[in-house]
Amino acid sequence: MSDGFESLDAFAARLRSLPELAREAAPEVGEAVRDEIGRQIAAGTDPDGKAWEPRADGGQPLETAGKALAIATVGPRIIVRLRGHVARHHLGRSRGGVERPILPSKITPTLGRAITKVLARKFAERMGGGNAV
Repeated sequence: MSDGFESLDAFAARLRSLPELAREAAPEVGEAVRDEIGRQIAAGTDPDGKAWEPRADGGQPLETAGKALAIATVGPRIIVRLRGHVARHHLGRSRGGVERPILPSKITPTLGRAITKVLARKFAERMGGGNAV
């Protein structure tokens, strides 16, 4: 028999579990970050949407940058880095000093929306809120 406080106790327990939500959501947030940066790379733009300077031969710059993208999660943190020669280009350390930024130095609006979408869904699932954003 219910004492009338079971649902309130369950809600309080879900609230107490919220500090762990970022850690639990980190792998999915990492995938969302990978997808968003991958779209930006495929489009040949910097994190703010500005087109990269074209190659001297007119070809698509940094065609292999997507393969150089590495994402890892450590607790609630998302670590994003580049491996290989594209990392030098990202920092402007190439012949001619042409800089083609790949990784954002801050959370851009599009990256923020991708992260928020995952966190809002996870929050709704945790709190029993039904439809996520």
